[in-house]
Amino acid sequence: MNIKIQVATLLALTALFIAEPVWGHTKVKTSTLENGGTYQTLPEVIDLVFAQKVGLIDLTLKAADGSEIPLGFDKPKGMHSRFAIPKPDLASGAYVLSWRVMAKDGHVLNGEIAFTYEP
Repeated sequence: MNIKIQVATLLALTALFIAEPVWGHTKVKTSTLENGGTYQTLPEVIDLVFAQKVGLIDLTLKAADGSEIPLGFDKPKGMHSRFAIPKPDLASGAYVLSWRVMAKDGHVLNGEIAFTYEP
């Protein structure tokens, strides 16, 4: 194999392995709600579990009309990988749970889980 191709391949693989941890902390690892899910019952606690510890900046739940639903959730201080949100009192409808967190490296990350509740 040509030395230039070997060097280029090695550099590409190195970049991939270095970038992987950065990409990895941008996602929720697991959640009790699935994006796009429809539920007849909701769990008593909505869990958001991140791949790494993050600092929670903001967490909101909005109905389809844009109105914000109170969560009764106090933002914990410090860095955590799991956030347990008590089940909110919801009427039938579509909702979006939005989160904004800060990773250990200072990057601000956000995401959302859209779901429908049809009791």
